[in-house]
Amino acid sequence: MLQRTMQPLPPVCLPACGVDASRISARRVLWFGLFVSIMVTQNASVADTSNLVVQTKSGAVQGVNVGSVNQWRGIPYAAPPLGELRWRPPTPPASWAGVRDGSAFGSHCIQLDTNTTTLGSEDCLFLNVSVPAEASSSSSLPVMVHLHGGSNNFGWGYEDTHVFVEHGVIIVTLNYRLSALGWMAHPALSAEGGGASSNYGLMDQIAALRWVQDNIAAFGGDAANVTLFGFSAGAFDSSALMVSPLAKGLFERVALQPTDWGALTGGGGVFNGLHDIEILGEQIAQTVGCANAPDVLACLRAVPADQLVLALGFNEIDPVTDGKFLPKPVIDLMQETGGDNASTHRERERRMGF
Repeated sequence: MLQRTMQPLPPVCLPACGVDASRISARRVLWFGLFVSIMVTQNASVADTSNLVVQTKSGAVQGVNVGSVNQWRGIPYAAPPLGELRWRPPTPPASWAGVRDGSAFGSHCIQLDTNTTTLGSEDCLFLNVSVPAEASSSSSLPVMVHLHGGSNNFGWGYEDTHVFVEHGVIIVTLNYRLSALGWMAHPALSAEGGGASSNYGLMDQIAALRWVQDNIAAFGGDAANVTLFGFSAGAFDSSALMVSPLAKGLFERVALQPTDWGALTGGGGVFNGLHDIEILGEQIAQTVGCANAPDVLACLRAVPADQLVLALGFNEIDPVTDGKFLPKPVIDLMQETGGDNASTHRERERRMGF
């Protein structure tokens, strides 16, 4: 039997290396500060509006009005990734009867708060739709889907989107799986997944984009005019979605703000591809007491989510060349296809900035 050698992965930062809580807080403050610096806070009060009921494929949702913007918040775009659905591709959300309250944002995906505490929930696959208040279901407005930053380790979908919406576009923001729940790999997960694991956060993003294709017309959006854009890790992920065969046909154009070399080469941040992240998964399994379990995956799926997040610590994981979601590194696929998930050559050139 082939034996796998457990080698240290510098600079892997499991809790033993002492993640500094101030570092996490500083990264979070910087991330939010960069965005807030280009926004003016909108202080308009939220008012329930009884006629803001939209019928989605899963059921009706009632929105709220916030000044110049109507919002539908906390809409599930996939089933909660709990239990046996942990580390699996997202599945469609359950339908609901009656009218769902869309006045509250959904739970943030579980993530580090300090080096010893977490915030958020594993039940977090929600999105938000923001629409100009004067729009109607027949407006056919351009749609922009935003992926938040945070090193694929922390963050959540932007909630105040009025500076974009006031330009006459519909904005969709979303939460996607982070940290160990969204990006961990393990040899047993790869075997279960047909040779690939990790990239679960990217799969969530694709599920949200499919939701947009299926539902955005009911909000007054044009499903044939969708721009994907993201900041920091959101840009890293957007570059992968540009070329992944699983994302083809889900958007027209992409804006990257900005990306980095690791995300383009498929290294997975500080790691060197799927193999390293599988070893990291084995180290996490060791940390949480599952390494020698008769069924490692059953053990890992029973571990409380916060223990897995704390076991990973603060480690940026970029999209991983797994042979399935990304058959090759992003930069190679861009060179081969020009980012062919957009519809036209003109848009590809504009999107890539060349």
